[in-house]
Amino acid sequence: MPDKAKNPQSKGKRELLLEAAAAKFREYGFEKTSIAQIVRKAGVAHGTFYLYFESKAQLVPALAQSIIDEMLGRLQAYPTESLRTAERLVEALIRVTYAVTEEQQELISFCYSGMAYYQWASQWEAIYAPYYTWLEEQLYHLRRSGDLESESDLTYTANFVVGVLEQGAENFFVFGADPQHLERSKHELKRFLLRALES
Repeated sequence: MPDKAKNPQSKGKRELLLEAAAAKFREYGFEKTSIAQIVRKAGVAHGTFYLYFESKAQLVPALAQSIIDEMLGRLQAYPTESLRTAERLVEALIRVTYAVTEEQQELISFCYSGMAYYQWASQWEAIYAPYYTWLEEQLYHLRRSGDLESESDLTYTANFVVGVLEQGAENFFVFGADPQHLERSKHELKRFLLRALES
């Protein structure tokens, strides 16, 4: 399924700041990037930065949020009926997770280190909450339709599924696993998740 095209003119100033920050962090690293460089890259006034963020450190959880929002947005773009079997849902989850992880691998690496360094780890659950909720709803529909027979707690199931998906994708695009095994990884991950959902 092709992703919807984005109109750069429709972007708000907060989004422009986040994109500029991501670009500058990739170029110079977090410590060497200044707020002045970020606002210059975003094309906004210096004071505009402080309308959205109290400090440069606050960009870390905001960037992590932007990655999750992108992933969830792509999943929500699928027609509802196309996710109404466990197999199709798992295929969509794998496709989107691997694609976004590949595109954002440098930023994901930065967010991991930045979240730990600035002690933003407590915000992870809040950042992921909408994604977990969306997936829990999809699993609930599968159970109600009879395609998912598991009686597991779907709140925990959604959380575990997201964790396994990210681990699978990050092994290749963040932690440097052999790219020759990429398709095999997707295949085995699909089998694993389908079996887990059936149990």
